[in-house]
Amino acid sequence: MEPLSISTSVVALVGLGVRIARVVWEFRRHGKDAPEEFAELAADISTLRLILQKLELSRASRAEGSGFWDADHLAASLQNCNEVVCATGKKVQAIEQKLQGGTLDRLFITMASSSFRQDLQDLLSRLERSKSSLMLSLQLMSL
Repeated sequence: MEPLSISTSVVALVGLGVRIARVVWEFRRHGKDAPEEFAELAADISTLRLILQKLELSRASRAEGSGFWDADHLAASLQNCNEVVCATGKKVQAIEQKLQGGTLDRLFITMASSSFRQDLQDLLSRLERSKSSLMLSLQLMSL
């Protein structure tokens, strides 16, 4: 597992966090409250970022000869994490574009709110599984 993979994941999570903040701002700018799923997404993204940073530190200490290293599990976990972050980013970007569009686009967001919310809840569930898998990697490395 190369250190760049973990760093790249952290950068992607920071970018996604910024995008989520912009979407929440767009909702507020138009006099609406953002769905609660955005607050949950922001919290999960922040937690994932912290986990990845701890993994990077553990990887560095592993290079010094301590800890258990299951490169295959970590690689699979990071791949899954990246896929979930990418899918979440695409969904958030689609919502952001609609919010920045004209009146019809914003009306679409209101009308399709339950569909977007369900999609976000599904992504939250996938993020939770990804966090659990990365936490397992972190715990294995601390053995």
